[in-house]
Amino acid sequence: MNSNTKKLKIAFENVEKRKKEGISHENATNLTSIELAQAADAHGRAFLIQAAYVSMKESLKQVPPALGEVLQDLITLYAVESSLRALGDLLRFVTITEADIRELQGTLETLLARIRPNAVGIVDGYDIPDEILQSALGAYDGNVYERIFASAMKSPLNQEPVNKSFHLYLKPFLKSQL
Repeated sequence: MNSNTKKLKIAFENVEKRKKEGISHENATNLTSIELAQAADAHGRAFLIQAAYVSMKESLKQVPPALGEVLQDLITLYAVESSLRALGDLLRFVTITEADIRELQGTLETLLARIRPNAVGIVDGYDIPDEILQSALGAYDGNVYERIFASAMKSPLNQEPVNKSFHLYLKPFLKSQL
């Protein structure tokens, strides 16, 4: 039984337990909604990783080897990053050691270093115009910091030197003798 199945089983058992306590099915499900949502999220991530892996294996036959390596790295990066975000589940439902976790972290760092030189090319491959992307990073002219600053200055929070909420709430709190 994999960890997704175990998560779903626990959620189901909690719904059934609540129903035995006299709670309606709808309310029991509602009270278990966090566990059900977490199980759905885990299942969705597992499905995406598996589907991407199968699709990537097929596409490797049709793309240049260099592109195939980048695709493999991206899918592995997503899988490793998802695993590290779900460490609680891994510790709860899978036999995993500290050494395994360190290896995952090392793999993440290695993948990021390998992908970094291709990151702009990967994003540019989608050919999303800067006007739609609305990102200060990766702009065609390379003026990243100028764009970040200009974007920050457009925020309503930066229209006055010190926001009035500071004077109303934070400043009195900071001066209080707690």
